Amino acid sequence: MRSGLIIAVEGVLIPGAGGTLEAGSTLAAENLALAPGAGTMIQRLNLAKVVIVLVAARDYADDLETALELCGARSDFTSIRPAGWTPRLILGLMRTADLDPATTWLCTCDDAAIDAAGSAGLAGVVLVGIDPPPGDHQCVVARAESLADAPRVMLPRGGGCWHTHQT
Repeated sequence: MRSGLIIAVEGVLIPGAGGTLEAGSTLAAENLALAPGAGTMIQRLNLAKVVIVLVAARDYADDLETALELCGARSDFTSIRPAGWTPRLILGLMRTADLDPATTWLCTCDDAAIDAAGSAGLAGVVLVGIDPPPGDHQCVVARAESLADAPRVMLPRGGGCWHTHQT
Protein backbone atom coordinates (compact mmCIF):
# COMPACT_ATOMS: atom_id res chain seq x y z
CA MET A 1 0.00 0.00 0.00
CA ARG A 2 1.11 3.51 -0.77
CA SER A 3 0.69 7.01 0.61
CA GLY A 4 -1.81 9.15 -1.22
CA LEU A 5 -3.43 12.52 -1.56
CA ILE A 6 -7.03 12.68 -2.73
CA ILE A 7 -7.75 16.12 -4.20
CA ALA A 8 -11.20 17.54 -4.87
CA VAL A 9 -10.98 19.25 -8.24
CA GLU A 10 -13.75 21.83 -7.90
CA GLY A 11 -12.88 24.58 -5.46
CA VAL A 12 -9.40 23.21 -4.67
CA LEU A 13 -7.39 22.32 -7.80
CA ILE A 14 -9.54 24.68 -9.90
CA PRO A 15 -10.63 27.34 -7.41
CA GLY A 16 -13.40 28.95 -9.47
CA ALA A 17 -15.02 25.79 -10.82
CA GLY A 18 -17.23 25.01 -7.85
CA GLY A 19 -20.52 25.87 -9.48
CA THR A 20 -19.65 27.57 -12.74
CA LEU A 21 -19.93 24.63 -15.16
CA GLU A 22 -23.15 23.18 -16.45
CA ALA A 23 -23.58 19.41 -16.41
CA GLY A 24 -22.07 17.84 -19.50
CA SER A 25 -19.90 20.86 -20.30
CA THR A 26 -16.19 20.49 -20.94
CA LEU A 27 -13.19 22.72 -20.42
CA ALA A 28 -10.24 23.06 -22.74
CA ALA A 29 -6.94 22.49 -20.97
CA GLU A 30 -5.70 25.95 -21.90
CA ASN A 31 -8.78 27.43 -20.16
CA LEU A 32 -8.22 25.60 -16.89
CA ALA A 33 -6.82 27.92 -14.26
CA LEU A 34 -5.17 25.66 -11.71
CA ALA A 35 -4.80 27.06 -8.23
CA PRO A 36 -1.55 29.03 -7.83
CA GLY A 37 1.28 26.68 -6.90
CA ALA A 38 -0.86 23.55 -7.33
CA GLY A 39 1.15 22.16 -10.24
CA THR A 40 4.44 22.63 -8.42
CA MET A 41 3.10 21.06 -5.23
CA ILE A 42 1.78 18.02 -7.12
CA GLN A 43 5.07 17.75 -9.01
CA ARG A 44 6.96 17.58 -5.67
CA LEU A 45 4.60 14.88 -4.41
CA ASN A 46 5.08 12.98 -7.70
CA LEU A 47 8.83 12.94 -6.99
CA ALA A 48 8.16 11.65 -3.46
CA LYS A 49 6.10 8.80 -4.98
CA VAL A 50 2.87 9.99 -3.35
CA VAL A 51 -0.16 8.75 -5.31
CA ILE A 52 -2.31 11.65 -6.53
CA VAL A 53 -6.04 10.95 -6.96
CA LEU A 54 -8.21 13.67 -8.49
CA VAL A 55 -11.93 13.58 -7.76
CA ALA A 56 -14.24 15.77 -9.83
CA ALA A 57 -17.99 16.24 -9.99
CA ARG A 58 -17.75 16.47 -13.79
CA ASP A 59 -15.81 14.56 -16.40
CA TYR A 60 -12.96 16.74 -17.62
CA ALA A 61 -10.18 14.32 -16.74
CA ASP A 62 -8.29 14.57 -20.04
CA ASP A 63 -8.19 18.36 -19.83
CA LEU A 64 -7.04 18.20 -16.20
CA GLU A 65 -4.22 15.84 -17.14
CA THR A 66 -3.12 18.18 -19.93
CA ALA A 67 -3.23 21.19 -17.59
CA LEU A 68 -1.10 19.30 -15.04
CA GLU A 69 1.36 18.19 -17.72
CA LEU A 70 1.83 21.83 -18.70
CA CYS A 71 3.08 22.32 -15.10
CA GLY A 72 5.29 19.23 -15.21
CA ALA A 73 2.97 17.31 -12.87
CA ARG A 74 0.64 14.32 -13.20
CA SER A 75 -2.10 12.51 -11.34
CA ASP A 76 -2.23 8.75 -10.93
CA PHE A 77 -6.01 8.31 -10.94
CA THR A 78 -9.05 10.42 -11.74
CA SER A 79 -12.55 9.66 -10.51
CA ILE A 80 -16.00 11.18 -10.90
CA ARG A 81 -17.94 11.95 -7.72
CA PRO A 82 -21.61 12.16 -8.72
CA ALA A 83 -22.82 13.23 -5.28
CA GLY A 84 -21.34 14.04 -1.88
CA TRP A 85 -18.43 12.37 -0.16
CA THR A 86 -19.21 8.94 1.29
CA PRO A 87 -17.06 6.35 3.05
CA ARG A 88 -17.87 3.93 0.20
CA LEU A 89 -16.51 6.37 -2.39
CA ILE A 90 -13.32 6.98 -0.41
CA LEU A 91 -12.78 3.27 0.32
CA GLY A 92 -13.26 2.52 -3.40
CA LEU A 93 -10.66 5.15 -4.32
CA MET A 94 -8.21 3.70 -1.80
CA ARG A 95 -8.77 0.16 -3.07
CA THR A 96 -8.36 1.19 -6.73
CA ALA A 97 -5.18 3.17 -6.05
CA ASP A 98 -3.81 0.72 -3.44
CA LEU A 99 -3.62 3.47 -0.81
CA ASP A 100 -2.79 3.07 2.86
CA PRO A 101 -5.52 4.92 4.77
CA ALA A 102 -3.14 5.74 7.63
CA THR A 103 -0.97 7.80 5.24
CA THR A 104 -3.65 9.16 2.90
CA TRP A 105 -5.18 12.63 3.14
CA LEU A 106 -8.14 14.34 1.48
CA CYS A 107 -7.96 17.98 0.31
CA THR A 108 -11.37 19.57 -0.16
CA CYS A 109 -13.36 22.73 0.49
CA ASP A 110 -16.37 20.70 1.65
CA ASP A 111 -16.47 20.17 5.41
CA ALA A 112 -19.15 17.50 4.89
CA ALA A 113 -16.29 15.23 3.76
CA ILE A 114 -14.83 15.03 7.27
CA ASP A 115 -17.17 12.32 8.58
CA ALA A 116 -16.78 10.20 5.42
CA ALA A 117 -12.98 10.50 5.56
CA GLY A 118 -12.92 9.60 9.24
CA SER A 119 -15.20 6.61 8.70
CA ALA A 120 -12.97 5.43 5.84
CA GLY A 121 -9.91 5.63 8.14
CA LEU A 122 -8.02 8.41 6.38
CA ALA A 123 -5.16 10.11 8.19
CA GLY A 124 -6.81 13.47 7.81
CA VAL A 125 -8.68 16.12 5.89
CA VAL A 126 -7.28 19.45 4.75
CA LEU A 127 -10.00 22.06 4.34
CA VAL A 128 -8.87 24.58 1.76
CA GLY A 129 -9.96 28.11 2.55
CA ILE A 130 -12.44 27.21 5.28
CA ASP A 131 -12.10 26.68 9.01
CA PRO A 132 -12.74 23.23 10.46
CA PRO A 133 -16.02 22.90 12.30
CA PRO A 134 -15.74 22.70 16.09
CA GLY A 135 -15.77 19.37 17.87
CA ASP A 136 -13.96 16.08 17.78
CA HIS A 137 -13.46 14.27 14.50
CA GLN A 138 -12.41 10.72 13.64
CA CYS A 139 -9.32 12.01 11.82
CA VAL A 140 -7.03 15.02 11.84
CA VAL A 141 -8.73 18.09 10.34
CA ALA A 142 -6.68 21.14 9.38
CA ARG A 143 -7.08 24.34 7.39
CA ALA A 144 -4.84 25.41 4.52
CA GLU A 145 -5.06 28.63 2.56
CA SER A 146 -4.60 26.82 -0.76
CA LEU A 147 -3.68 23.46 -2.23
CA ALA A 148 -0.04 24.60 -2.35
CA ASP A 149 -0.26 25.27 1.41
CA ALA A 150 -1.73 21.83 2.21
CA PRO A 151 1.52 19.90 2.86
CA ARG A 152 2.34 22.34 5.65
CA VAL A 153 -0.63 21.16 7.71
CA MET A 154 -0.59 17.44 6.88
CA LEU A 155 1.13 16.24 10.01
CA PRO A 156 0.41 12.85 11.57
CA ARG A 157 -0.76 12.74 15.17
CA GLY A 158 2.60 11.30 16.24
CA GLY A 159 4.62 13.94 14.35
CA GLY A 160 7.13 13.38 11.57
CA CYS A 161 6.31 13.07 7.90
CA TRP A 162 2.89 11.88 6.75
CA HIS A 163 3.92 9.93 3.66
CA THR A 164 6.23 6.97 3.19
CA HIS A 165 9.52 7.74 1.50
CA GLN A 166 10.05 5.41 -1.43
CA THR A 167 13.00 5.51 -3.78
